[in-house]
Amino acid sequence: MHPHGKSRPQPLLTLTRQEHDGTRVLALSGDLDHDSAGVLRQALADSLAGGPLRVLVDLAEVGFCDSTGVNVLLRARQQAQADGTSLELCALGAQAARLFDMTGAATVFTIHPAQRDALGPGG
Repeated sequence: MHPHGKSRPQPLLTLTRQEHDGTRVLALSGDLDHDSAGVLRQALADSLAGGPLRVLVDLAEVGFCDSTGVNVLLRARQQAQADGTSLELCALGAQAARLFDMTGAATVFTIHPAQRDALGPGG
């Protein structure tokens, strides 16, 4: 129950992992915020383990992203870069795109319009 007496379901963050020709794809669905940041942090650590050359985070189904989510992605990008891995994003929704622009995070990530653009033909 919401503190003000209104029932508000809390959208969970769910993740799916796939491999596409050497690219590990992590597709997120739900809200990426303070409450779900740990789920993403662990999924990114697991996805970066084993040294794939490229990890793609698909945000097409993310309804909301706050600064905590951006920070988790930025830290993972730094770790990936130190390990010789590319961490890229795709399919930012309007809200997330504005946040990435306002924070300057959009300048440090490679951001693709959609997963198919990032993976090329057959992806």
